[in-house]
Amino acid sequence: MEEYIKLVGSGVDTLMLNVRYSDSQARPIKQELDEKLVQELDYLQEEARRVETAVATDWSFLMCRSSSSHMERASNGAGS
Repeated sequence: MEEYIKLVGSGVDTLMLNVRYSDSQARPIKQELDEKLVQELDYLQEEARRVETAVATDWSFLMCRSSSSHMERASNGAGS
């Protein structure tokens, strides 16, 4: 009897990243996050917890030189 594997879903469940500011040559530098940024991240996390789902943000990140993707903030602290 042959067995088949059925894929019902895929994707990253949780991805944690360390974020740092960079200098003009894109080298990371030690610097505390701006307080307004910290407040925005905290707000997005609380909103995601309140609605119990990921919330859309205006943020994007460069995936390659010619495209970008919008990020979402999840209630458990993970971004997608």
